[in-house]
Amino acid sequence: MVAVPARAGAEVAAVLVAGHADVVRPHSVEALELLAAQAGAALGNAHRYRERGQYEERLSRQALHDALTGLPNRLLLRDRLSRALAASARSGAPLAVMLLDLDRFKEINDTLGHGYGDGLLVQVAQRLSATVRGADSAARLGGDEFALLAVDVADAQDARHVAKRVLAALHEPYVVDGLTLDVEASIGIALAPRHGTDVDALLRCADVAMYAAKTARLGISVYDPTQDEHTPDRLALLGDLRRALDVDDQLVLHYQPQVDVALGELVGVEALARWRHPSRGLIPPVEFIPVAEGTGLIHKLTTYVLGRALAQARIWADAGHPLPVAVNVSTRCLLDVGLPDQIDALLARHGVPPHLLRLEINEGTIMSDPTRALAVLQRLSDRGIRLSVDDFGTGYSSMSYLKRLPIDELKVDRSFVLDMGSQASDAVLVRSVVEIGHNLGLAVVAEGGRRDARRPRRGRLRRRAGIPPGSADARRRPVGLARRPHPGADPG
Repeated sequence: MVAVPARAGAEVAAVLVAGHADVVRPHSVEALELLAAQAGAALGNAHRYRERGQYEERLSRQALHDALTGLPNRLLLRDRLSRALAASARSGAPLAVMLLDLDRFKEINDTLGHGYGDGLLVQVAQRLSATVRGADSAARLGGDEFALLAVDVADAQDARHVAKRVLAALHEPYVVDGLTLDVEASIGIALAPRHGTDVDALLRCADVAMYAAKTARLGISVYDPTQDEHTPDRLALLGDLRRALDVDDQLVLHYQPQVDVALGELVGVEALARWRHPSRGLIPPVEFIPVAEGTGLIHKLTTYVLGRALAQARIWADAGHPLPVAVNVSTRCLLDVGLPDQIDALLARHGVPPHLLRLEINEGTIMSDPTRALAVLQRLSDRGIRLSVDDFGTGYSSMSYLKRLPIDELKVDRSFVLDMGSQASDAVLVRSVVEIGHNLGLAVVAEGGRRDARRPRRGRLRRRAGIPPGSADARRRPVGLARRPHPGADPG
């Protein structure tokens, strides 16, 4: 006789097989039945244990790998990076962390649908896996963001070489469901121990470098502390600026005049913010405006400057000198659909007519989201507020958008104006911008123009000539503004 285990659904049973019934004794049957039952139970437990192990293995893989691409996810990357850092500390061999982000991936999702986006991400993961070296790792962190862990890199140049090889592979055309797609990417690089010795520090530095590469369209960027908006000094400055907006004696406005060179008359001023820091002295806007723009504090700062500038305009108007005042508006503020209503309230509070306010917008600001910017600018123009494109010629504006914008003024960047008397190419550029502006019916302002600047043959060219010492001085002498640049003149 023999006891044979057999599968019975999810369980394991034992079947007793006897050769001849007459040789089976009762006590033998009982013993064999007990043995068979125990064998069946043991085999069933083993089967369930094996299935449970496979299930737990699947759970573990799902927890550590991306479901779409099969690449390691953020959790597994952090574990591998932690182990690599420990090995690097022992051996002294540097390593590199790279964050990779696809450019304009959102457009593919929005235009073609998420199915195409997912198909593209799968192919990107495959190319990354095929490109990285054997000891290196590729991971998907989420969305269209990927990471690479490169060990045994000699220096930043070696890391750049790895990144260039990855970009070359990713820039080859993709075919998704019969449709050919071209995609570019931006890579930020952080090195250990140069930029950090722990996981969080390296990932943060690589993230900063990646956004620097994307913003400047560099393709690849190695972390540079000057790119980092979140250094302790900048965070401290941000806190000080937040508190400065709640007092009346720190943030002040200087006013830079605009002079009509044909008539020799003052035709407007631009409000320039200065910060009288209690311990650091006078801080120029180039230092604190970018800090504010990186947070929502730029909205509060813009409201503050607008309020002070309109209050000054009211004082000049009451003194018999209604003078247009220009205020710069950042990208965040321009793309805020509530901006026109906010400005309406400020104009009403200070009793200033809309035509005495001019808003200056950088052309790069407009091109960041042309559709929304055009809608907001049109609402402002409909209210009678004047609009100007600042630093024209330094960005990437499109003529097709320029002719649609409800603006009435172009401002030529001072980098072209200062040397137009000695550099023929600068003179040609300035002349071209003047012609474009006049042909579109716009006034043209030359920033930083000199007193010997040529008068335009037609139309009107305004010139910034300098700034008075401050708003208090401007109250006393609204018309007698100095022609020569004041030592505190705004650099741009």
